[in-house]
Amino acid sequence: CWPNILARSALLQEADVAVFLNPGEEKRKEAMDVLKDTFADQNLKVYLRANGAPSVPTQEPTRRGRNRANNAEKTAGAKLAMYEAVTSNFFSGYDWVIRLNPDVIIRDDSFLMQSMADPSVSALLVGCDNRGKGIKVHTDFFVIKPDVLSAKAFPLTGENAELSFTRSIQESVLDNGSHRWIPGASPESSVCRAGYGRDFYESPIVHEHFLHPEICSVPNDVDVTSVFPDVWPLPWSRRV
Repeated sequence: CWPNILARSALLQEADVAVFLNPGEEKRKEAMDVLKDTFADQNLKVYLRANGAPSVPTQEPTRRGRNRANNAEKTAGAKLAMYEAVTSNFFSGYDWVIRLNPDVIIRDDSFLMQSMADPSVSALLVGCDNRGKGIKVHTDFFVIKPDVLSAKAFPLTGENAELSFTRSIQESVLDNGSHRWIPGASPESSVCRAGYGRDFYESPIVHEHFLHPEICSVPNDVDVTSVFPDVWPLPWSRRV
């Protein structure tokens, strides 16, 4: 979906792109080729993970066969990317940082652009269900001003990424009300994934692994089920 999204988003067309490349050397060339092709019209910067970078301990797979160790390593890599970016001043000179995973799509950037033009706003966030224990901010996607970011938000440990990030911006952002919750982007269950449980055209931010490769090109005023009659997205029981 990325080529289609880039073509339709004025926000992303004006953005520089920074990628923290985590794969080993044997996979880097293929990854670089994909990045150069996808972001051919953007100012692309690629940062390579240093040898010996820290990771979290591995864990046993769950009963459903999902490898929690693999998920933990992905989380560690995501936190390492932001930790190095903040500590190395990668964001120096920028007014805003849009942090997102490659499987997170900005489907509609209108609210983001409107809010980023408001000088009283310092962060655009997606909330997650914290089971009645207070605010929990989604970390796979957020938009924030660099001056309120701290390396403490991304500890290189097994600590929950959402909770550590939430604590780090509690005083500088949440307590003073300089944030805005992105309408329609919060999940409709305890799964901490932007737009989870919502229709594709309901959420402006979509985090989904099983998109049809052409779904992003369907106009907003066209019923997606008329183009893709199969159930979408697939229920968890049918996913692999």
